[in-house]
Amino acid sequence: MFLDFTITNFLDIQQRQVFIDQNLRISEQGSPFILQEMATGKQSYQDPYQNNYRSTWSGNVSYQLTGDMLLFAGAEYESRSVGEYQRTDIKGNFDALQVQATKITEKSAFAQLDWTFGNYRLVLGGRFVDNELTGSAISPRLSAIYNLGQQNSVKVLYSEGYNSPTLSQVNLNINNFIFGNINLKAETLETLDIAYTRANPRQIITVNAYHIHTNNFIARFFKNLVPGLKDGPDIQSSNTDSFSRTGLEIDYQQVWDPLTLLANMAYNREGNTTDKNDLLANGVPRYTLNLGLNWQLNEQGSVGLSLRYWSERGGDNCRSLLKK
Repeated sequence: MFLDFTITNFLDIQQRQVFIDQNLRISEQGSPFILQEMATGKQSYQDPYQNNYRSTWSGNVSYQLTGDMLLFAGAEYESRSVGEYQRTDIKGNFDALQVQATKITEKSAFAQLDWTFGNYRLVLGGRFVDNELTGSAISPRLSAIYNLGQQNSVKVLYSEGYNSPTLSQVNLNINNFIFGNINLKAETLETLDIAYTRANPRQIITVNAYHIHTNNFIARFFKNLVPGLKDGPDIQSSNTDSFSRTGLEIDYQQVWDPLTLLANMAYNREGNTTDKNDLLANGVPRYTLNLGLNWQLNEQGSVGLSLRYWSERGGDNCRSLLKK
């Protein structure tokens, strides 16, 4: 199923010159003034039910190599397609092409070895991705868990992620205002987590420290900050330089029948800061706190209370998004 939502050409502005008299009314004589009017019409897919889809075919197999060693492997094939996204006038006649019809494929293969011995558990894996648009990449994953006892464990996890650009980021073109970027590269993300967990039937405590490093993060840039120019601000998706984030998360759950407590605290060191490479850091709070209480009245009903806190954060600054 695909639902087609058409929208008014809100970005399409027509200009005409009129004269304004001393009473600020339009007249045949007076001071010349440029009047901007919104055009009418629609933007929609030419055939929303035929060419717009994203289908995935995958298969996997698991094999117990030994009593404490498991092998898991598989492959995946994904097809992404988008039809023509057109602008029409008020009579429904074709006016402009916003997105050209595009179809790309992405193939991937993955494998993982899970080995448990004594108080240790090691998981070693990787994923190979070949995207028709952005090329190929290998993303490794490694985790090690050590059980300190029946209720306590320490985990170290290293993983890499791969995110190819969407078709709209590549070929979208709306009214000479928003432009796609055929030269976009895929985002890659490296994550290192070190976590301590204490768990029993009535209590779970997790303390997790993390470090994230990104490459080729995709963000929108304003090439031109003067909206009165001929081609508008020219918003376009582009790859940023590398940036990193470091933080700490604490999760706590406790059960006292019939009361359940759930709490979470997060600290982001780069939150609410300005970084020319990390364009979203300014809008991220440095501290967040979530607290929830649930009282089970009976089998059919319960009463809950939740509190949420975010520390100060800035708004999006268009000047920080200016591409130099």
